[in-house]
Amino acid sequence: MAKDIRIELLQNRQNVRIGSQILSNAEFNNSTGWTSPAGTCTGQFTFPSGRMIKTVTGAGCARATLPQEFVEGYEYRAMVAVKNYNGVGNLLLANHATGGANVTLVNSTIIPSGTLGTGSSYRTIQVNWIQGSSNTTQLSVYANDGTSIELGYLRVYRTAVDKSSVFGILDASTTEDFPLSINFSVNDPANIDARKGAYSKTFEVPATKNNNKILKNFNIANSTHQDAQLYNKIDCRIIVGNLFSLTGLLQIKSVERLNDKPVMYSCIFLGDNLYWSTNMEGKYLSDLQLENSTNLKLSAKNIIDSWQSDNATDRGGTADTNTSPVVYPLTSYGRVNETGFDYGNGFQLFREKWEIDYVYNNSYNNSQTGFLSGGQQCNDEPVMDWRPLVWIYRMMHKIFNDAGYTISSNFMETNEFKRLVYASPNFLYNNPNERKTNFTYIGNFKDGSSCATSQANLKFFDDTQTWTFNVTNTVVTTTYENTMQTPYGALKFGGTCGSGNGSGRFQPLAGNITTSAGQQQLLTISAGADGWGIPEAGFYRVSTSNIMYFLTWSNTTWAGAGQLNNSTSGMTVYGNIVVQVKRVGMSNFETISIVDNQSANSLGGFQDNNHSYAYGATLDASSSTHYFNAGDLVQLTFGVAPKVKVRRPADNFGPSGGITTVDVRVELFGTTYDDWDTNNAGAPSGLVSIELVNEDTPVWGGTYDLQNVFPKDQKQIDFVKGVAHAFNLQFSTEEASKTVFIEPYTDYYLPPRDAIDWSHKLARNLSDNQSFIDSNWARKLIFKYKTDDKDWRVNNQSELYFDDVGDNYPQQLDLPDTYPAGETIFENPFFAGTYDSQNFGAGQTNVYGKNFYTAALWKASYWYSSTKGYEFKPRMLYYNKMTMPVPHGPLWQGFNAQDGSTSPIASLFNYARIQIADVTVQPQSFYLGTPSLLNNAIYCSATFIDRHNFTNQFGLSYGNYWAKDYDPATNTYTSVGNEIGKGLYERYYKTMIEGLQARPKLRVCYMDLKITDIVKLDFRKMVYIDGVYYRLIRVVDFQPHKNEPTKVELHQFSLKEGVSAPTAGEWINNNQGGAVFGGGIDEPVDDIFNPSP
Repeated sequence: MAKDIRIELLQNRQNVRIGSQILSNAEFNNSTGWTSPAGTCTGQFTFPSGRMIKTVTGAGCARATLPQEFVEGYEYRAMVAVKNYNGVGNLLLANHATGGANVTLVNSTIIPSGTLGTGSSYRTIQVNWIQGSSNTTQLSVYANDGTSIELGYLRVYRTAVDKSSVFGILDASTTEDFPLSINFSVNDPANIDARKGAYSKTFEVPATKNNNKILKNFNIANSTHQDAQLYNKIDCRIIVGNLFSLTGLLQIKSVERLNDKPVMYSCIFLGDNLYWSTNMEGKYLSDLQLENSTNLKLSAKNIIDSWQSDNATDRGGTADTNTSPVVYPLTSYGRVNETGFDYGNGFQLFREKWEIDYVYNNSYNNSQTGFLSGGQQCNDEPVMDWRPLVWIYRMMHKIFNDAGYTISSNFMETNEFKRLVYASPNFLYNNPNERKTNFTYIGNFKDGSSCATSQANLKFFDDTQTWTFNVTNTVVTTTYENTMQTPYGALKFGGTCGSGNGSGRFQPLAGNITTSAGQQQLLTISAGADGWGIPEAGFYRVSTSNIMYFLTWSNTTWAGAGQLNNSTSGMTVYGNIVVQVKRVGMSNFETISIVDNQSANSLGGFQDNNHSYAYGATLDASSSTHYFNAGDLVQLTFGVAPKVKVRRPADNFGPSGGITTVDVRVELFGTTYDDWDTNNAGAPSGLVSIELVNEDTPVWGGTYDLQNVFPKDQKQIDFVKGVAHAFNLQFSTEEASKTVFIEPYTDYYLPPRDAIDWSHKLARNLSDNQSFIDSNWARKLIFKYKTDDKDWRVNNQSELYFDDVGDNYPQQLDLPDTYPAGETIFENPFFAGTYDSQNFGAGQTNVYGKNFYTAALWKASYWYSSTKGYEFKPRMLYYNKMTMPVPHGPLWQGFNAQDGSTSPIASLFNYARIQIADVTVQPQSFYLGTPSLLNNAIYCSATFIDRHNFTNQFGLSYGNYWAKDYDPATNTYTSVGNEIGKGLYERYYKTMIEGLQARPKLRVCYMDLKITDIVKLDFRKMVYIDGVYYRLIRVVDFQPHKNEPTKVELHQFSLKEGVSAPTAGEWINNNQGGAVFGGGIDEPVDDIFNPSP
């Protein structure tokens, strides 16, 4: 007799986004769709490209609406980017919550005064709400009277409030003919790449009024409702005979219509492994926000502090918990220290000024955090020789947690797995346009709202200064140069009208430099200010154009030695706008762009007949690029390099020397001379800009959020596939506890003592077929990583030693002639292989330095000839931390780095105290000291395989490799020759492959399985039938509502296999040789990594 069956549709798990952003114009590309409804509000929102703005001007509240369907009772999430909030009033979603209540996005509690979002930097706010009965057809945004605010985007997503609340029960047939049958599986012995899950065959439910309502009018041909999208997956559970049974996803595949009316919905059910893998669909690594992954600063202190890490969870010898998601081990990406004293040698690790001062002067001011400010510091522009590597352990746990599951894995809790790191490895910002916009200031003089359009109001600088020249006691007319006069005062831009001390017409340019959108102003200048504050370390281009000058002097201001009274005397002036910077923590400005008589504008040459001069013209456009620290103050001034020619310098020559002086007035205007001269002040073209350059590249001293350097094209599910492929991981899911069990194949199955006895369930009157498993392999098996055509070293190794398969140490396995000719390739779907080098660019040239390996991602044959690469495929590496002793005689260990001091290379990494001390407590311990007082050194690197650490090695190549133990304390090897390091194939695939080569039996029979058997189904447990042990491969077409035998597929387990099956991770192989790994077989429709049947 058929049992009643009930299909309940559930709200999704709390805080899990469903699908993509739903608003049609969330980025404010223009005002399309947004309207200001009539009502009591007298203010309004404006939509300059890329922003939504409400200002205090034109006081009053403001309201804007955008068409969008919302479903009452559903949970939604709003994400809004806010800046320039004045702390007054609220920004609301009006009447969207239950009972018509408002949803508060911004108020002075959420964004307190003086915090991020009140200035010109964006702050992201995230708010969830349960949709009420009001405003279900539009989004309604409201701002109070007095509120001033700018939005960069307003995005809305579906989420949910309860992991099990039922929002609908589908009408389903309860007859014998109801076609619900479910398949369960976790792997396929004939397809070793596949990972399986539970899924149903297509079944149908009638298009009743109830079902149509629940499925949100999916049956309407032209429906655009968000839940009417084809392939939308809905959380559900199937209850049979009032017994809670199976939880998973319901996917609506199609709707059958007759006479323009719906008749039937075609559905499938996805469960266990397919459930969580489906939840990962559409998510990228750039969506992953790990704990403590924001505002990470690239500094010597933080990089060295990361070397305290022992693995992803422990640091300092497991005494402390490691909370950092990243580590900075020594890894080579090409040439290093390109701008340093010793070009190409020694990793660059510049110190902040207070650290250098402490070493040399035994005192410091820790507010002096600038890197390039004279004194004992290096004036080289910094390069980035370090890139963060991310703990794979943390990434895996976060990916599954975000999908609503937790991981249970003995393998992943091992020290070896916790030392795995992910290298993107290109370390580029994925939001360069946003950074360009946020860290750029462009201003012009076109704003006439404060100042009338006149010549006088375009003047922003007016200053008179005495020019001084040293002359010699001669009787002939002679020219004297002063190649750099003291610059004039700081140029002021924002100011009052017509004062010559700034101009009220100067305003941020209305037009983004990259998108012609409204200027997003982060570098700010206030009225009368003398500079721009730099918010983020980086390289900035400072430019001016279409600026006019007027130069005036009079004969009454000439004084001192010499005469200017005939046509043989006079003056030539070179000048331009120059850049000055006051480094953070310093008290004075320094000039960093110089005016001289070789490169600057010639402001006019003249002979002096009447002892006075007045001349105007347009300055040449100027542009110079500089490195600035966060917190530096940048200002512009007018610099000159004049020459004066005086007649009879001996005249008025004083006892203490000869000096001639002249007072010169300089006026600057925000327009060209031609426009000024014709009084065309209405359209001034003067521009001043400070623009971030190389906005996609992190720089020394800068900060980053890990999300913003994860590549946007790398999917989370592909990352999981790559890790799973490397270690032959198997997955099983316990839906009741939302736990995913993950172990390598060798450890996945429980021993025979834990088997379940199904002897009494065997349907002996039905078909019972036994055959041999056919793997369909070709004669040669290749296990390998992806090929990276940008990595010269790996491809060269592959060509020379590994049959040009595009990997370093692949596993190549030749099968007997009974297999057909050809190759079967099992390729890692995510990671590429890596070459390790004894990198002399990082190490010393003595015997110790030669013994250290680092991962080497090079575009050319040698690190010195390879510029840094930024187009590599992702890598999986192993974090190494080696302890080294104090020097043996004159020898030093460690690796070189330039710290920014005046000595060409400081060996800063020789001792543990030097490397890992807390600089806020003992900054001097970073530097050289008495060796006898220092502890052992440590050396941290990331490698693919570690040739000099055999006993504790954890090689990541698929094939085996040569290795030996090295003892840095004695500078000796523990064995004369190399030993064989075990690769991934040897550790995680060999048992399975050899078992399948033996062509084990596959038994297909029928079992009397009940719904309780399915609920408790655990593929890790073996099945015992009549004295024989089997591994359960698949449950085929189980029909939960019927009391009928179900087909199962079983893989016979041999006694030999059972005896040799390891019970713990096995890391070392002393006996076998080999190479690497791969992929390439088509995956079945129930594969968890391709979860849509």
